[in-house]
Amino acid sequence: MVIPVRLHDLSLVVLDLPGVPLGKRIALTLQQAITEGRLSLGEALPGSRVLAEVLGVNRRTIVRALQELEAQGWLVAKPNSGTFVAEELPSGQAFPRATPQIPGPRIGFDVPSLLKSISTTEAGALLLGDGVPDPRLAPAEQLAKAYQRALRLNGPRLLEDRDPLGTPLLRESLAAWIFERHGLRVEADRILVTRGSRGALALLAGTLFRPGSLVAVESPGNRSAWELLQQVANLELRPVPVDEEGLIPEAFEELLKRERIHLLLLTPRHQFPTSATLSTYRFTPLVPVTT
Repeated sequence: MVIPVRLHDLSLVVLDLPGVPLGKRIALTLQQAITEGRLSLGEALPGSRVLAEVLGVNRRTIVRALQELEAQGWLVAKPNSGTFVAEELPSGQAFPRATPQIPGPRIGFDVPSLLKSISTTEAGALLLGDGVPDPRLAPAEQLAKAYQRALRLNGPRLLEDRDPLGTPLLRESLAAWIFERHGLRVEADRILVTRGSRGALALLAGTLFRPGSLVAVESPGNRSAWELLQQVANLELRPVPVDEEGLIPEAFEELLKRERIHLLLLTPRHQFPTSATLSTYRFTPLVPVTT
């Protein structure tokens, strides 16, 4: 890609060097203009904001390029005055020319079809990314106090624990929360903390199921989770429709009559992406009762 720009009646074209970052190419372009005399020694350069606007790039890219040339001795930054071409060229500097790219033998491997995204192959699909809270609504002051209190009371345990199941103090707190919120007694040593739901789903899918196992998923559903099941464990998906009350049991029963389903991926509390809550009379038949 070439980017023409008019600079003090000087036409600059950013060098096309495949594989070289844009900031580096801008620095090399200015360096070449200096060595060829198109930028005079001691000449003032426009400000970084002007250069960024003219080139259509981020100002930080321009700043990094100018800083690189300044460090090499091509430019001089004068306080309250601006950036200037140095009065004399740095010694021992040679301008690197672009080398032609000769196609070589193809290396690597083809990506397996199971890694292809299923989120982009369905015509008319509305893609909904993961919901991210608005950071402006975060209780920053309360969080800061909570972190301070936690470190003050349990600093050594929090900072020194390296338990593969997760920080014991966190698992103890989760066990207490589960009992208080749901009335379920779960021992802390039976809780495994993962890096989010995707990490837990990947661990379960890759450990418990063989490639080709059938998974019933809500439709519409969480396509990110679907792709993870396919990519991590090469599982096959079977969609089950949902309505305003969640997954439709009759549709699931019909699926069970036709095929052997190894896993049902269900979001009963807040179905993704409809946010429907699975009604109690629908949920009970889906859960096996043990005595």
